[in-house]
Amino acid sequence: MAIATPPPTRGLKQPSLTGNIVVYTRRGRLIIAKWPRKRGRSRNAITLAQNEWFRQANVLAKFASGQDQWMAQEITRNVPLYPRDVLISAMAGRLFERLTIDGEEWYSVAVQQDISTDLDIVGGKDQGNLLIRGPVLWVPLTAGLAGNVLTTNGPGQDPSWQPGGGLGSGYWVSNTPSLSFSTIGAATKGVTFEPAFEMQVTALGSMYDPVAGHIYQASCYNLASSVDITEIVAQSAPFTIPSGPSRVLTLTFAAPATLLPGNRYFCAMSRIDGPDNFILKTIIATPPTYFHGLPQNSNAPSPGWNPPGTITKAVPAIADTVNISPGQAFHNYLHIVV
Repeated sequence: MAIATPPPTRGLKQPSLTGNIVVYTRRGRLIIAKWPRKRGRSRNAITLAQNEWFRQANVLAKFASGQDQWMAQEITRNVPLYPRDVLISAMAGRLFERLTIDGEEWYSVAVQQDISTDLDIVGGKDQGNLLIRGPVLWVPLTAGLAGNVLTTNGPGQDPSWQPGGGLGSGYWVSNTPSLSFSTIGAATKGVTFEPAFEMQVTALGSMYDPVAGHIYQASCYNLASSVDITEIVAQSAPFTIPSGPSRVLTLTFAAPATLLPGNRYFCAMSRIDGPDNFILKTIIATPPTYFHGLPQNSNAPSPGWNPPGTITKAVPAIADTVNISPGQAFHNYLHIVV
């Protein structure tokens, strides 16, 4: 690389420049450098797809109708654009944002995609989410379970998903969460309780802080009076965490768990691919409510004994002991059919 300077005084040599060179300015100085080395082909799937689309669009532009090519030439006349630039912009849906034809407005697909991307910032990318007006901002209302209906709770309150069609099902939410995530070193975290009546639990949910690639599993365990595991009542299939913002994670058990009064149970989330004592980032419970749309304590399945618990092991087994943690409260909710 050489920095160009004014011509030297008589008797001094000029810089020796051979081969292909590139000339540009940086911070007000003229730079002359060798031609940059060719970069290798990108391996990113999105970049490869964009490059292939651009290649095909350039080929297609050569076969555009005569009328389209004439129009592109007229549009680009006396402007620093090529006719193909206009044709490729039209293929990408970027030739216009809005047109008014005979009093009717038409919007390009690209504009609709841009608006949808903006809404993803507020509502997330999970299919089935709705947007509701919270106390301060618009917030997402996560999709309910199959068969639930959206129900208003009156002015000044968030709507919620409630059982529909007289199915007799509902959510039980163990506590009211916040945006504060637990840093307790335990690979399994949940809530213990004694059912007040016979019930079936079909799913377990929690708020989690995603780390792409981690694998979570929901489980329900039967406990002895000494809080040792005596039976694995139900488990969900493993779920691999995608990248993205913090979100609600609902995992459905492979078969409903029947819980009987007089027994103790421990329903918990585990990160099963990590080491024991992994810091599982489930949300802890302090106001204000964060799970918009989930009723709090709609079914009270416990007569009073429901402290939160942890197990350091990533995959708990029979005879493992649940560590009762009165000072902590992990957010879990159960979908109950009674």
